[in-house]
Amino acid sequence: FKWIAIMKTLSVVLPTIGRIDYLDLAIESLLSQTVPFDEIILFDNSVEQNMREQSSYADNLLIKWTKSGGQLGPIDSWNTAVSKATCEYATIMGDDDLMMPHFCEEAKKKLNTHNLIVVPFLFLEQRTGIRRNSELFEDISSSDFRKQRMLVNFSLMIPGVLFNMNNFKKVGGFIPSGLPRNIYSDDNLWFRLSYYEKEIGVISSVCWYYRIHSGQIAYGINSISAVVNNIESYVNSLCESAKSAGIDVNNFFPDQMNRNDYVYFMIARRLYNPLLYNLKQKNVIGFFKELIKAITAIKGFKNKIRLLLYLFSGGSYLILNKIYSYSIFKRLRKIQ
Repeated sequence: FKWIAIMKTLSVVLPTIGRIDYLDLAIESLLSQTVPFDEIILFDNSVEQNMREQSSYADNLLIKWTKSGGQLGPIDSWNTAVSKATCEYATIMGDDDLMMPHFCEEAKKKLNTHNLIVVPFLFLEQRTGIRRNSELFEDISSSDFRKQRMLVNFSLMIPGVLFNMNNFKKVGGFIPSGLPRNIYSDDNLWFRLSYYEKEIGVISSVCWYYRIHSGQIAYGINSISAVVNNIESYVNSLCESAKSAGIDVNNFFPDQMNRNDYVYFMIARRLYNPLLYNLKQKNVIGFFKELIKAITAIKGFKNKIRLLLYLFSGGSYLILNKIYSYSIFKRLRKIQ
């Protein structure tokens, strides 16, 4: 471990909303690292503000417990929790997620060469167990990082990203996305942080588990009308932050998309999960109900047609072909 002498300091911040059944397992994973974190911060954002009293690690001297003073919304919780970190770099971990023992060791090695780092993970699903994820496993240019993420070519969460604290403060931390439960607020932040970097570091091995269960913040989000009504303002905010960083917005979107193309890509992306769920359940009626919700929410006849074309032609293939090599229509014919 000769490289330890030049390692940069790293805080891990764990905001919790009160899921004690998962919390102690998460804490145990933070304390079981082959190379320890320089700082472990537990941010109690529960309604009762009594998570320390409930935890088996209440008296552990390696943990800094702090309270929100009353349950904050997601954006304020994340920003306030990160503000408690005193190290040069920080990463956020969910109170229901798990780190593998080599997470910190691999992270600190990578911090010698990069300021913004993505850590690959596995999904740990409540119903189906462990499954692999579409991941990056090698360093990527800042521009390609944004474009590949916009195409959903890899998964990215709030946990599993290491960032420079000074840059986090410069960009203003997390900001509201205007979408249901502030989905994509993390993408917005990682994009703004990426403007400071020529290259994004990627650890070459899986280092943590992202748990999927019915109690998590984004579980079951399928309010397509809320997405339709607010997605343009979200895309506009991406464009504005790109402009402020000196990025040519005409070259900002992937695959020669323009701003409007990307808006419909995002709607199709959000609609994809409930559509696919109904097809898997052989629920043709449910499939069309979800589709009608989206079409009803979109204003203007031309725009409604545009979404349909995007879903069932080339636009949707950017999403659908990630898992299946045939379109929704082929699946529908097969069911019928």
